[in-house]
Parts: sequence; structure tokens; C-alpha cells
Amino acid sequence: ELVKGTWPTEKHHIVLVLDKNNEITDITMHALGLATTDKLINDTIAAQRGEQVQQTDASYTYEEIMAIPLKLICSPDYYVDSDKDGVWEDISKNKDSMDVIISKGIDLEICGIIRPIEDAKTTLPAALYYTHSLAEYIIDYTNNSDIAKAQRLEENKNKDIFTGLPFTVD
Repeated sequence: ELVKGTWPTEKHHIVLVLDKNNEITDITMHALGLATTDKLINDTIAAQRGEQVQQTDASYTYEEIMAIPLKLICSPDYYVDSDKDGVWEDISKNKDSMDVIISKGIDLEICGIIRPIEDAKTTLPAALYYTHSLAEYIIDYTNNSDIAKAQRLEENKNKDIFTGLPFTVD
């Protein structure tokens, strides 16, 4: 059921799915910028060790959630072949590069917040969901990116463009 906003009608529209208790996961909190990467990693490690994970009780209005600015950054945008040697470097740790990449990202809008109806036969996990048209855009963008074109070149048929080394078969 739609609890706030509208159903998506545009490529850049996304919806937030809540669980039956109006809650979302830690990963979704992180995706929304409401939890830090360090907290997510530390909680995951603690859980793997069987340790008690400190629960965070945070509460936000629907309006606050829907006002969060989000950007779509496609995977190819994290890589460059800066010296044109055929090896693509990950630039995601470079703040200046990331500032440029983020500024060019697609603005996403949480247009609606939904949750399962009481007698739903199936439910979606609490998370952010996007439209088919956005999925198609991401696929096309990725397939037409310079990095994908580089990997498809005949001379790179058996070469990992991230390392410059040949692929190996076990």
C-alpha cells in the first residue's frame, strides 16, 4: 500500500519499501545516508563474531525521508584509464574525482513510501526500489561506457582491464 507520496512515473523516481512494522534495514539506512559505512562494517563484523550489535532506534518522518537528496552513480563512472595504458583504475577513493562524478550523477527522487498490505501473499524486503526504465538506462549506460567498450575490444578478449593481466582458467 502507498503510505505517502505517489507511485513512480518517471525514470528518476524511486520508492522506499518499509516492512510491516514501518522499519527499514541498516543497509537501506546506509543507502539513504542515515548510517555511516563504519557503523555498518562494525555491526557486520560484530554479528559475524556472535557479539551483541548495538541497535539504533532512529525515527524519521515520511517527509524527512522523501526530502533526502540521492544521486545515481553507475559503476563505470568509478573507473578511468588516465594514462591510456589499457588498465582502468578505481578512483572511488579520490575525493576530488568523486565530487566531480557525484555532481554529474542522476538526481533520484523518493516519490513514494510503500509497505506490504496486511494479508499480502508475498512481500518485498524493506529497501529502495527503482523503475524498469531506470534499470534499462543503467544497462544501456553501462554497455555503452568506455570501460565496457574497452573490455570488448578483440585485443582485450583475454585480458583483465583492471589489472592488465590475462584471464586464467582453472
